[in-house]
This record gives sequence, C-alpha cells and structure tokens, in this order.
Amino acid sequence: MLVFQRILQLLILVIFTYGLYIYPLTKGVFWGLEYKIRLPWLIILTLLVTWLLFYYFTTKTKNKFLKLLVRWGIGAGYFSLLITWGLLILDTVIFIDNKIKCLFLIIGTVCLVIYALRQGKKLVVKPIEIHNSKLSKQTRLVFISDVHIGSQEPGYLNKIIEQIQLLQPDYLFIGGDLIDSSAITINDLQAFKKLTMPIYFVTGNHEYILENYNQLLSELATVNITWLDNDAVILDDIQIVGVNDYLNRSEKARLIHDLSDLKHYVIALVHKPLSFKSLMSIPDLMLSGHTHNGQLFPFGLLVKLSFPQSYGLYKHGESCLYVSSGVGMWGSSMRFGTQNELIYLTLKPK
Repeated sequence: MLVFQRILQLLILVIFTYGLYIYPLTKGVFWGLEYKIRLPWLIILTLLVTWLLFYYFTTKTKNKFLKLLVRWGIGAGYFSLLITWGLLILDTVIFIDNKIKCLFLIIGTVCLVIYALRQGKKLVVKPIEIHNSKLSKQTRLVFISDVHIGSQEPGYLNKIIEQIQLLQPDYLFIGGDLIDSSAITINDLQAFKKLTMPIYFVTGNHEYILENYNQLLSELATVNITWLDNDAVILDDIQIVGVNDYLNRSEKARLIHDLSDLKHYVIALVHKPLSFKSLMSIPDLMLSGHTHNGQLFPFGLLVKLSFPQSYGLYKHGESCLYVSSGVGMWGSSMRFGTQNELIYLTLKPK
C-alpha cells in the first residue's frame, strides 16, 4: 500500500510539474520562436524538475535555489498555464497570430504575478463577534495561523506583530504552521517578545518536517509562546484546548473530548479543520487554518473536497468553527482571489 501511495504521489507530481513548469514553456517557445521542443527533451525536463520538487518537498533541505523554484515557479507557472489555456480556447473562435499569443502570454503572466505579489503583501483584520451564555465578561482574542516563516521572509512577522500591538487583545492564539523551513531558528521569532499578552500555540503539519523541530518547539517559551502540547489551560471562564497536528482525525476528536471541561467556554485550537459531526464533545469555539482558502483561485474549490468546512464561520447550535485563510502563504508569496487575514475575536456574554 505504501509503495502504491508513493507511485501515485510521484505521478501526481509529474502531472503537476508538466502542467505548471513545462507545458506553458513549450507553448511560449513554439509561439515566439516557432521551435517545437522534442519529446525526449520534454521528458528529461519534466523528470528533472519533478525530481527537484520531490526533493524539496520530502527532505529538510535549506537550498535557496530550490526554495526560489517553488516560491516563484508555482505562482508564475499557474498563471502562465491559465493564460495558455485561455489563448488556446480563444484561438478556436478567432485567429490569433502566434507572435501575439507569445506576447500576451509573457505580459499576462508578468501582470498577474505582480498583482498576486501585491495581494500577498496585504494583511486584512477580520473582526468577529460571538455571544455565549457561558461567558461572564468580554474577552478580546487575536487568532493567526499559517504564518509560514520560511516561505515568507522573517521580516514579514514584524508586520503581523505591529498589527497585533495595535489591536491589544487579551490573548493571542497561533493555529500552527508558524514555520516551514529548517533554515529558520528561534532568533527569527524574537518579534514575539514585543507582545505583552499571553500567547498560545499549537503545531501544524509543517512544524514536523523541520530538521530541528524538537529543539525549536522546546525553545518557543524563550519568545513568550506557550505550546499547548495536547494540553488544556483555563483562563478565567474560558478553557483553551490545544491539539498537535501529528494526530489523526479520530485521535484529535478523542483528545478534544477528553480534555474539554464543558462547564467553561471551551476553545479548541486545531490546525486542520475537523467537522463538528466527528466530535464527541463539541467545543463552544474551534479555531483552525491549514486550507489557505486555496490561496490561488480556484484551488479553494479543490480544498473543499478534503475539507468541506474550508473557510469562514460555521455554526452548529451555539457552537462555532472558524477556518482562517491564514496570515501567510505557503510555497509562493502570491495570493489570487483570497486574502491574508488576522482574526480579531470579541467574545461577549449573551
């Protein structure tokens, strides 16, 4: 079964590589230079780039070239593929000269990359107000997830911290994927020491692919971050339950059930969004991330296949789930049709 999964993953990666990196290139070369790249070279290029991507995704490499290949290649390749398809479809309706198609492909890709990069630099504060009878007083929270320091430069964290300082919440919650590169150290997280409110963190999937993740997680306390390691903490009339991402879905559901004290207003921090229906004890509020809302449209539609509750606020009776699109981006630094968001929650008595 494991061998079959590996073969399937490689096959998907080959298709992904050809579609984003190779196919638009072949069309651009043919349209612009009237040169058709021969099949053997196409196979070699596809397999070479596939191997580089596979190596990047499955190892703990710090190679800067591979990082750029992913950071720029995925976004630029995606947009060039969309434009290539658009030109081919349009060409069936009206004749378009190949040189014009090549020009449109280059200019269109550059324009979309610039736009997506600009969108990736924006950070939106999203206010949400929730009322519940378990609450005895107003509490202000900030929830961030998927910062992805590594894919994003460490300096991007300063922008997030500045915004949190302006909001001055009572607590800051971090929903995983804070770091996604083994090149990042605890020194790159020193900006958190500027904050005075308690900070609580749960792991995401990317923390566990870091070369030094055990050491890094153990050092979070030095930058004032409390790691909820499958643990719970009570803050006045609120209980925070933190679940590690290495657990499977049923294990997470069981842990939330075991740790929850329903006399309190229970907030569960879980990186991947679990369906309320899979929980034995439904928390009053669950905060998740991971999906990025697809990051580049229309990938959000594909994300819904794995996570039906993939973005936004969902309610089940008096319980709520919020799935954030994240404050950062994975792989590329581009967004298209989605946004980086910082969630500002106000919890009030009902």
